[in-house]
Amino acid sequence: MSETNLEQFREVTPAGRFTLQNSSLLKVRLDNDSIQAKLGSMVAYQGDVRFEHQGGGLGRFFKKALTGEGVKLMSATGVGDLFLAQDSRKIMVIDLDNERMTVNGDSILAFEGNVDWDIRRVEGAGRMASGLFNVAFEGPGWVLIQPSEGPTVPEHTHGGESGGGVGSLFSD
Repeated sequence: MSETNLEQFREVTPAGRFTLQNSSLLKVRLDNDSIQAKLGSMVAYQGDVRFEHQGGGLGRFFKKALTGEGVKLMSATGVGDLFLAQDSRKIMVIDLDNERMTVNGDSILAFEGNVDWDIRRVEGAGRMASGLFNVAFEGPGWVLIQPSEGPTVPEHTHGGESGGGVGSLFSD
């Protein structure tokens, strides 16, 4: 009989508000504040955390219905630690510093409550580039995404540099 080394499953000590436990599991520290997360992405939590379905408002409801773009969200509020994951996909942690980013709704895992978001038409994009509509994020704050694998992922740009990633990021 072989023994399993359980050390690989030990919780990672937080290094700030967001800590990757591994490439596809995120720990979010809540300190009397809230975060918006994809509905169904919560795997566990510790502490006094409350969850509430977020509709996104009437305007976003109609845009979701007309475009098929968007994401079902929940709000997690309180004090404690929240663990998020979705379909074992890798997680990217992006700090928006008064910038704007667009991303396919399926790739969204979570974002801070102070980040503004809306569904917008992607100018000059065809259906092969993740559709004609994406979710646009703007402001200072953190956005956590899980990019799809494959050639249909648009490029991510920052300060004129180009690299692999999701959506597009523009400095204002």
